[in-house]
Formats: sequence, structure tokens, C-alpha cells
Amino acid sequence: MINNNTSQKGMNVNNVKEMHNGAAWDKKGIDAEASDNYSFAVDAFSKSIEMNPHDAYTYYRRGGAYSKLGNIDKAIEDYNKSIELNPRDVYSYFCRGVAYSKLGNIDKAIDDYSKMIELLPQHAFSHLKRGIAYDKIGQYQSAVEDYSEAIRLKPDYADAYYNRALSYGNLDLRQHAIEDFNKYIRLKPDHADAYIYRGTNYYLMGKDKLGYVDALKAYSLGKCELLEYAKCKRNNSVNLAEHIKLVVNGTSHVDALSKSGDE
Repeated sequence: MINNNTSQKGMNVNNVKEMHNGAAWDKKGIDAEASDNYSFAVDAFSKSIEMNPHDAYTYYRRGGAYSKLGNIDKAIEDYNKSIELNPRDVYSYFCRGVAYSKLGNIDKAIDDYSKMIELLPQHAFSHLKRGIAYDKIGQYQSAVEDYSEAIRLKPDYADAYYNRALSYGNLDLRQHAIEDFNKYIRLKPDHADAYIYRGTNYYLMGKDKLGYVDALKAYSLGKCELLEYAKCKRNNSVNLAEHIKLVVNGTSHVDALSKSGDE
């Protein structure tokens, strides 16, 4: 038997003394996931499923291991089976939504996040993920509503403030965007992109001095895009609309997992 996580590296199920208990294989799979050995985890969960093909949780766990390996289609198959066996398996809906999003199937992702929220409405991370999905298809007001609910559930949710600020910007609600970036920066003061996007909103509002302060701060954190714009603007050699287009095209959401293991 293998007694520690690190020793599982490079192992496969044929190297392990035969076990006839599905729960024991589940534990092997979970231990393998903890040591980032996802191939072994898939093999272990598959052994467990051979012994107990009606355990929804094992399909969910194997789906997660497949996802970590980049095999999204197989992950979705396992989440489907988990939901078939247990239609109230909230985390299978959530993880299938994440998988669909990775495949670019945003409508199906939204459906799964919505089902998760229906079953577990206090899950702030699901509101965040659905908000990001709405943003991706241009439904910015729906995104704002989801981020707002995430903030209601978790008032110090930095990522929700950041993403809501982006949505407000897309809705041309510049002051609201700046207020949310302010809140985000108080919680995460070392994220350069927040200064770039807040500074861009300042420039769009004609508040060039504040925009320049943010450009300098972003530069000190390793991002020079806004400072380059500021320098060109002083020489009247750049068009604000073209700069904004570049900034918006580079926009990315934040959706860091919570320490409680929401995904």
C-alpha cells in the first residue's frame, strides 16, 4: 500500500495491491488529486466506479480529475452521470458550467450556474461565474445584477467588485466603475490592471490628472500601457478611442477560487 501522497507520482492502479473496496479507491483518488497526480486519480476513481457504478460522488470526482487533465469532454460526461444519479448534486452543475464555459458554450454554462443558484442560492461564487458568463455574451446589466448579489452575500468579495466595475464600464457608467475599482484596490492594492482600468475611466471622464496618477501606479507594478497613452496624449499623438479599444480588448475577468474550495 502507498502511505503518502508524493509516492503516488508515476504510479498507476496496476502498481497498487489489489483492493476490493470502492471507498478505498476513492481515497486513493482523492490523495492523488491532492498531490496533482490526476492521471492516477482518474484510474483510481475508475476502479471505484467498477465496484460501485451508482455512486454519483465518484463520477463528480473523476470529472474534476479529467478537467484538470484538460479532457473537458470526458469531464462533462462524468458530470452528466453524476447529475443523472443525483439530480440535486449542486457541485456537478457548477463544475459542468465551468467546463461548458471552457468550451465556449456560454448558454449551457449559464444554465448550469442558474441551476446551481436555484439549489444553493447563497453560493456567491456561482453568481460571480454566471456574471462573467453574462459579460461574455454582452448582457452587462445581468452581469451587474449577479455581481451585486455576490457582494450582498460576501461584502468583501474583491473579485465581484472588480468584475462589476468592468461591466459598469461597458455600460458607460464610469463613476460606478471607478467606485468599484476603489473598493477593489482597497482590498487588493497590488493588482496593476485595476489601476489601468480605473485610470482609463478617469481619462474617459476628462479627469486626466487622476488618470495619470493611476498610469504611474500601474507602471510601478509592471504595466506600462496607460503610461504610454498618457505620454502620447500630452503630445497630442494618440486617439483616446483607439487606446480604449486596446484596453478593452485586453480586459480579463478575475474569478479566483475562495479558500473554502468553491470549485
